Amino acid sequence: MNNSLLSKIKAKIPSRNTMLFWGSVVGLASYRFYYKSECKKHLELIKAQAAVISDSPMAPTELPKKIRVILTNQPGEFSVEPTRKYWEKYIRPVFFAAALDYEVVEIENYNKSQEQLNENGLGVMEGFVHEYVSNLIKNYNRSQIELEHPELKNAREDAYFAASPNSIPEPLSKPNESLFDIVSFGRNTFAETFNGIVDASTASLNLSIPIPSPEPTTDSSISDDLTQQIQPSHEQDNLSDIAQNSNLSTDISPQSTLDSDSNTLSESPPVHENVIIIDYDSHSQNLSRSSVSALAFIPIKARAGMSSIPSSIFRFFNDYEYTKFYTDLALKIVLDHKRKWNNQSDPLLDVQDESLKGWGGKHAVFLQNNNVAQNLSIYDTN
Repeated sequence: MNNSLLSKIKAKIPSRNTMLFWGSVVGLASYRFYYKSECKKHLELIKAQAAVISDSPMAPTELPKKIRVILTNQPGEFSVEPTRKYWEKYIRPVFFAAALDYEVVEIENYNKSQEQLNENGLGVMEGFVHEYVSNLIKNYNRSQIELEHPELKNAREDAYFAASPNSIPEPLSKPNESLFDIVSFGRNTFAETFNGIVDASTASLNLSIPIPSPEPTTDSSISDDLTQQIQPSHEQDNLSDIAQNSNLSTDISPQSTLDSDSNTLSESPPVHENVIIIDYDSHSQNLSRSSVSALAFIPIKARAGMSSIPSSIFRFFNDYEYTKFYTDLALKIVLDHKRKWNNQSDPLLDVQDESLKGWGGKHAVFLQNNNVAQNLSIYDTN
């Protein structure tokens, strides 16, 4: 009797392998759901603290805080996508909770014209972020000079019209707009942003605008065709094309800002070229050159290659460490935790990244300028 009862019970019990399988599945699922819940709790806690800023009343003359966020591909990455994922998952929800006005700029920091792109060194100090930040600040300072000297604005618009009669000149900056603090994702972006600020504080503000003129020909139809071929497109055309291709959340595309100083208005070189120089330097003696007031450095702990697979698998089940690290960092930016720039320690932030394969033996170079260092602040995110 007892033997038959035990046999019936044993027949209904799953096998050892089945129990091990389901025990592992349930254990891993419970582990993941537990830490997913913990991550959500911590994010909601940080968002609640950030929401205090959005609920605080503002003075009539006070403007909401605005941040410019620069996203680039990290060393060894061909795409901005990994950086964008970090921004969207960890940082943006905190900024949104604080009603922070932010502007996102995506810059692919590698030279697409190269036929062969080597993974080593890819996206390391290519200079695109440097030029974008430098031209952004110089254009702002030029716009401030134009407020006092409107004849410079007229001369600039006339020069652009002569170069491209069918286009409307893009304003250097929005009226009554100030320069925003910059959030840099990754060590290479951080270094290039700082170097762009240094460059803008020392470089000339004069603006060179090439005016192409075609070779005179006897056949009017050939002349018209030639003129059409070398007719440069204005920055506004570049802006719309780039915005469609890169989906920038900004009114100023990086490439148009890069080209604003070099004014490469046409890919096809003209037969003859006259250059009009708008002289801003002679009117800048009384100008206190404006610059970015503060930088924020956000390290990107994304690791490319086979060595990153174990870490990625672990973070799939337990992402609490990254959630806490990045949301706490975003809260410090929201709460304005700033300090003065330190020339000795700040260029060494996240310097261990330079030992990774993607850097290709390169390292981030920070230009030295005591005037910029004395006036620049950095968000204390350490």
